[in-house]
Amino acid sequence: MHVPDLVRESTLGQIVYYVSGRRLFRYAEEKDDYQIPERYARASATAPLNEKSAARPSSSSTRPPSDSGTAPSDRSTLVNQDAAGQSGLRPKKQGDPEEGMLPPEVQQNQAAEVREEKVNANLVDWYGPNDPECPMNWSFAKRCFVTFDICLITFAIYIGSAIYSPATDLIAQQFGISDVAATLGLTLFVLGPDGIVRESRGAAPAAVPRGLRGQPALATGGASLADMWGPEDRAVVIGLWGLAAICGPVLGPLIGGFAAQANGWRWTIWPLLWLSGAALAFLFVLLPETSSSAILYRRAVRLRRLTGNQNLKSEGEIESEEMTLGEVAKMTLVRPFVLAFREPIVASWNLYIMLVYGILYIFIQSFEVVFVERHGFNLGQNGLAFMGLFVGALVVYMLYVPYFIVCVKPKFAEGKNFTPEDRLPPAMVGAFCLPISLFWFGWTASSSIPWIVPIIGSSFFSIGTFLLFNAGLNYLQDCYPKYAASVLAGNDLFRASVGAGFPLFSTAFFHNEGVGQACSILGGISIAMIPIPFVLYRYGHKIRARSRYAQA
Repeated sequence: MHVPDLVRESTLGQIVYYVSGRRLFRYAEEKDDYQIPERYARASATAPLNEKSAARPSSSSTRPPSDSGTAPSDRSTLVNQDAAGQSGLRPKKQGDPEEGMLPPEVQQNQAAEVREEKVNANLVDWYGPNDPECPMNWSFAKRCFVTFDICLITFAIYIGSAIYSPATDLIAQQFGISDVAATLGLTLFVLGPDGIVRESRGAAPAAVPRGLRGQPALATGGASLADMWGPEDRAVVIGLWGLAAICGPVLGPLIGGFAAQANGWRWTIWPLLWLSGAALAFLFVLLPETSSSAILYRRAVRLRRLTGNQNLKSEGEIESEEMTLGEVAKMTLVRPFVLAFREPIVASWNLYIMLVYGILYIFIQSFEVVFVERHGFNLGQNGLAFMGLFVGALVVYMLYVPYFIVCVKPKFAEGKNFTPEDRLPPAMVGAFCLPISLFWFGWTASSSIPWIVPIIGSSFFSIGTFLLFNAGLNYLQDCYPKYAASVLAGNDLFRASVGAGFPLFSTAFFHNEGVGQACSILGGISIAMIPIPFVLYRYGHKIRARSRYAQA
């Protein structure tokens, strides 16, 4: 792992790069020993072409091309000859029909072919299959380090969604408000709305920007990992990312409980400030760009400056130039909802993960009812009760990794037939873990039963949550590789909305219905969701074949 390159791509590195006039943290194209690849040198010598009038290139820039990318092909040679005034289609041979005798459709196809080759000659792509700037080609150490960065910011944000919960009773007492109003701090953090509630006495105004600023990192974390890891490795790192997401809400009440018990409710926020502040400083210096589109755009800018050829552009740049403002708005604002409501696969998984996420935050609130009110725990001890969830998440991850390596990863080998549905067997197991945990926890929450029993039962909830999250998010990315960002962003929006709303009624729900009855209701709902992974495993390939968005 080359640390200067890591720093150069970070926010700090980019600031230093531009402030220094591109003298510090220089790229390969800006060094004296750099040789312009022949394809770009030749393209600079040819007549310019307006890319917007030509066919959009069909190759993807996510992975490097299979060839070296530096030597021009035979077809591009013909293009350059055309620019010099020759026919550019093929050498004329004896017996060929005259040019005017060619059928019009043939002439149009040949002209379109030439235009596409001219675009490809100016298309900035990876220098070859081993291009070191491609995130897929980063060293194993660098990819692991950046994965740690993403897990760190995810943990720092998710811990903030629950670190506040032990303080709700203290806030209600100090400000003379209801439990529902006190819970708004948790709700607004998870939801992250667009405005700040004007309430001078409460903690809600501070909670809104905390959640709002954290949402982008959660929405793009999975996509950033997919930029660096191929499908054959992605499940392991997505699992690690999911572990960080689960451990945040689990460890938040533990830290917040002891802090509130020692120094009052305001001290539930100070540990969050320390952690998130340290994460901000760390990532400001050591979190590089992972988007292939952004990396290639920056390369295109450097090559244009070096060669003087303003037609050198990346694929993403060409696509963005061809899009109108309305198309951009449709892609970013409308597409996630279209996929969420029109695609059965996306809709079913969004529904399932929304349920899991909502119950998770109900669980966070219910622990106080069970362990503080019934077992006499103080705030710090109540936080320790969440360790059952933490241990369950660790155990299932340690079991999942060898399962994936032995049973799933070999299907990616050459000659094997991997399908997205191969991701789903763990979800089938996780689907049963949720009702098991809910019924176990609900009907052992009596003060007459040792406190360790419901804690053991709660561990099955984190096991089910991990398996469903991991299988679901990977399955969605495999089914919709072209629209993965929209699918994951929509999933994040819907589950955050449900996770924000459920805590508002959780305390009253458990008090009015009783813990056993309330957990039975939630368990019954989770039982109704069990068929989803089984149906998709059996019929998912048929659903994908009929979809206009999914990969068949």
